Amino acid sequence: MKEADKNNESVVTLSVKEMTDKFMGVRGVLFRHIMFKFYLNRDDADDLLQDVYYKMLNNIHKFKSDTNFKAWAYTITSRLFIDKYRVSKKNQCVDVEDDTLELMLKSDRNGSDSLFLIQDIKKAIAAIKNPRDKRLAEMYYDGFKYEEMVDELKVPMGTIKGRLHNVKAYLAKELAMYNV
Repeated sequence: MKEADKNNESVVTLSVKEMTDKFMGVRGVLFRHIMFKFYLNRDDADDLLQDVYYKMLNNIHKFKSDTNFKAWAYTITSRLFIDKYRVSKKNQCVDVEDDTLELMLKSDRNGSDSLFLIQDIKKAIAAIKNPRDKRLAEMYYDGFKYEEMVDELKVPMGTIKGRLHNVKAYLAKELAMYNV
């Protein structure tokens, strides 16, 4: 361990070998955490674990000896997973019009079930009596994010989430024949 004086604070940093030894001590626990919490795929879990180790090596100077190493490793793991998840979701996002969506769904199997599902979703949304909930359902169906719903409807995030939960439950009940 090396001591560095930075802004009159005494910071003790780990050497690469010491950090590697500590990492190897928590590697099994981290791997199980990744497998059960984030991935069920062993290869993806291994990749994330390697990324965690690399990130820890690059940030070894930020680790303070009075800090819990395992907690630091868990934090890095969680944040890396969230970053990877956001990037993967961003790359998967496709914006399509209703007509395009209907055509895409028609090409799936014979398409009739999917076409009926879209029509039934629209009917179920139209049948919602409360105008605020109906608008919320339309926005959800159109792919609005929570923040966009908050901005447009001018209500708190918790209210949006609560109402949307009720709307989803109603739609699930109405569309139960589709196993949605």
